[in-house]
Order: sequence, then C-alpha cells, then structure tokens
Amino acid sequence: MRRFLALTLQVTALAISVLFASQQSLVAQTRATATANPELAERSARVDQMLAPLVQEGAPGVEVMVVQNGQIVKSSGYGLANVETRTPVTAQTVFEIGSVSKPFTAIAILMLSERGRLSLDDPVTKYLQGLPPYAQKVTIRHLLNHTSGLVDVINPRWFRKNYTPTSREVLKMLMQEQKPNAAPGEAFEYNNTGYTLLALIVEKVTGERFSKFMQENVFKPLGMTHTLIFDETKPKVLNLATSYISEGGPFQPAENLSDIYIYGAKGVWSTAEDMAKWAEALMGGKLVKADTLKQAFMPTRLNNGTISQYGYGWYVNSDEGLNVVEHAGGYLGYRATIRLYPTERTIVILLSNNSTINATPLARQIAKIYLGERMVQPTGARVDPAILQSYVGKYEGDASVMPNLIIEITLENGELFITSPIKPKTKLIAQSATEFQIAETASSVTFNQDGQGNVTGLLLKTRRVNVNARRLPSQ
Repeated sequence: MRRFLALTLQVTALAISVLFASQQSLVAQTRATATANPELAERSARVDQMLAPLVQEGAPGVEVMVVQNGQIVKSSGYGLANVETRTPVTAQTVFEIGSVSKPFTAIAILMLSERGRLSLDDPVTKYLQGLPPYAQKVTIRHLLNHTSGLVDVINPRWFRKNYTPTSREVLKMLMQEQKPNAAPGEAFEYNNTGYTLLALIVEKVTGERFSKFMQENVFKPLGMTHTLIFDETKPKVLNLATSYISEGGPFQPAENLSDIYIYGAKGVWSTAEDMAKWAEALMGGKLVKADTLKQAFMPTRLNNGTISQYGYGWYVNSDEGLNVVEHAGGYLGYRATIRLYPTERTIVILLSNNSTINATPLARQIAKIYLGERMVQPTGARVDPAILQSYVGKYEGDASVMPNLIIEITLENGELFITSPIKPKTKLIAQSATEFQIAETASSVTFNQDGQGNVTGLLLKTRRVNVNARRLPSQ
C-alpha cells in the first residue's frame, strides 16, 4: 500500500454472453474475433505498439484484457511472469492486485446488505467493539466511500522486518488512536484501514473468514478458479507472477512488507481472465441488483455539499464525455487497474509485475483506442493570456495533507502546464478562467484570488485527496 458531480451515472446491465474457459480457448476466441474483424485487429496492433517499448526483452511484464459487449477483443501478455525461469505473462498469470481489492470488499458488504444481514447506515461499533467513542457516529457507508475520518493506521511507520500483523491487529491499532482526522462525512480521505474494517465486519456478520465468504459467494460461483484472498493462513498460489522493483538499475524481486497478510483494503490475488468474469458478472446483475450497483457507481456528497468522486469501492469519473468507474492498485512491484465503461459495455484490465509500469494512464490510453470515436475531445475555454500569465509560479501544498509538495505552473506557447513530484509536466485545459482540468486525468486545479485579483494559491483536486497550496513569492 505504501507503493501502491453532482452526477448520476446510468448503469446499463451487461448480458453475460461469454464463458471463460481455458487459456487456449480464450486466446483462440480473441484471435478469431480479431481475424474476423480487421478493425479490431488494427486496434490490437496499436496496443501492441504501445506496450512493446515498455517491456524490454527479459523484463517483468504486463497482461492486457479488453472486453466489449461480452466478447474478449484483446487478450495479450507482454514480458515475463518470472524473469529467472523465463515464464511468460498470460491471461492466467496470478497477480496481487493491491487496492483493486477494494471493489471486491465493497461488493461483499452490498451483498450482505441486500440479504438483510446489515445496513449501510449501521454504526461500525455495532459489529466491532472496543473502538474509541468518536467512532460511534462512523457508519459502514462512511467506510465504503472513505469519509469516516478515521486515522489510516496502515502506513509505513510500522513497516519493519519480521513484523506482519493481521487485520485484527490493525483493529487493535485503531483502538489506540485518541482522535480522528475529521468528523464522519466531512472529507474524503482515502483510507486503507476503513476497508480492512469492512472485511472484519463481513466476518462478524457471517461468522466465517472473509476468504471463505468470498470463495463461496463470489469466486467459486463465477468460476474464478485462480482467485483468492491472501491472509495469514498463507494459501497456496499457483501461476503467481513474481513482483519486481527497479529503481534505475536491474529488476530485483520485491521483499514482502509488513502488511502482507492484511485483507479488505488489499489481499485479492487474481488473473485478468478471472477479473473479466468478475466485471461481467458485476454489471450483469449476478452479484447485486442493478439499483444497488447504481448506488455503488455514484459519487458521494459530503456534509458541506461538495462532491467526492468515490462511490462504494469505485472512483467515479468522466472520461472525455464517457462515464467510467475505475480503481487502481499497487503493491510491491505489482500494478493493477480496471476501468468499466458501463454504457459502452467495455472493460479494460491491466495487470503487471513490473514496478515501472504506470497502469492507470496506460489503461486509459488502451480504452481510447477502443472507444475513441465515442469520446469527445476536450477543447478548453478561451482565457485571456494575461490571466494565464498571472498563474505562473510555484505553489507549496499543505504539509498536513501532503508533505514536501511543490507545484510549478508554467506557460508555454499560450498553454498552461503543471509539474509536481506526483506527476510529470502535464497540460492544463481551461474549464473557466480559474478552473483547469489536468489533461489525461480526472484531476483539476482551481486558482484562488484575493479581493484585489491577486493570485494567492490553488486547489489541487485528485482522486485521492484535495490539496490547498499557497503561492510562493517570486524569486
């Protein structure tokens, strides 16, 4: 995990028309589809061209899968699942999917809600005793949409060798926190502890391990034969890709971290093939009703009326005019992302064991190859060049939210760009005279002015956090 509007989205149910069987039949189906459709073959080749420079000979790899209208239109592995044994990445290679586990945890809660076993408005303390008094107003819904205000105790402070706490020990850590970060519903703060608590609530309600509930209620019914929850029982994992990290030098296998056994926030190990089954079943109404899924795919309104772009286990965004729900994850050298375009009946999955792969932008570019003709390219509003010039400078982020964040705004050929430690230089697309979308992302920048029109700072809104930044004096 360390390395790792108001809108209403209409959710179109997907018909499950494909049964995913063996790797051979999957590959045969994909090739047959591409052969019969030259347009799909051309798009597949464009994906190959995109991935080829990123996965060098002998390097750890990437698996890409695209499903449209219930049909696999792209399934390709690039690079190696294990560098030492030269084992290639395939659709049946298992990866740790990091925070892409959160949609799975959310669906378990929603399934229990539909069965009348719990209510999303139940206080967390109804199921988990021993939490501090301030947690009494925190509900399951707050955990789902990351608005609990609880301290995220899963953090690098306690990452150390030979220390591998369980999810229940995480609960004990939270019990020691004397105060929350915020009141429930006050702010969106991405919270791994919250999703760990959700998995523990599933265990409390069902009386069985989270791994067993998921196996019996999700994985096995959907034929997800290569998917499991990894916890302190250390289940055997076949076809597992080794995760590799490179920090400028050769790739090295990553060492396990202290949170290796924690689940709910992470812990799902799966394949692209199985995840495609999951996404098809999810949107096809096989796990929860369409109305329930619609709620999961809706953004959250905070106490002050502002909107958070997170629903129940999913980021809720608009991608050049198309509704998209997505989630990304990273753990050790693993990288994962899944993007669902419900109205377009399109699923994009990217899994990797290569720490240098930036999965989310890649998945978005792949989606654009298959959906580009349906997308509306942002053109941006016209802004007086003098106003653009007034925004140029450096801005320092609120250290309590994101330490050591310096944002630089530059003007080049009449266009603004943003550069920061969390993202390379990227164009800003004007939505108004003060608000700009960061190109190729769901993030935005809003510039603040005082009563005399002087630029005093900016507000950076990302999927995970909002950061206020003050303008630094010109040097």
